[in-house]
Amino acid sequence: MQVSGKTVIVTGGASGIGRALCEAAHRSGAKKIIVADLNLQAAEHVARALNGSAFRCDVAQEASVETLIERTELEFGPIDGKEYADKRGRARARVAGLARAKLAGMAKAKLAGLATSTRQAVAASDNPGTMKRAAR
Repeated sequence: MQVSGKTVIVTGGASGIGRALCEAAHRSGAKKIIVADLNLQAAEHVARALNGSAFRCDVAQEASVETLIERTELEFGPIDGKEYADKRGRARARVAGLARAKLAGMAKAKLAGLATSTRQAVAASDNPGTMKRAAR
């Protein structure tokens, strides 16, 4: 993780993988870690431990994310995403140009694929060698 001296926002940062990312960014020398989560109290707990800042954010609501970014930049300066832009600039430009509905549709398809494959894998592991499938 190349975040030394940079401002980092982690959505879902109050628990699980998000919290682990916050902790990894802290160990890697991030200048400021913004812990964003629906659960503000839990985000504040993580932020205190990492000398970061906490914000309530609902990533399903675009206005909430816009507010998160605006407040972060007002209070701490620009968000440092240069490494991502350098390595994935074309993909990032394509994503930035997509309409929210198109992105939501893409995400829904990916999530449905994950759910379907997980459900079928669990059914197969519960009935090894029987070729039984999960009910549709």
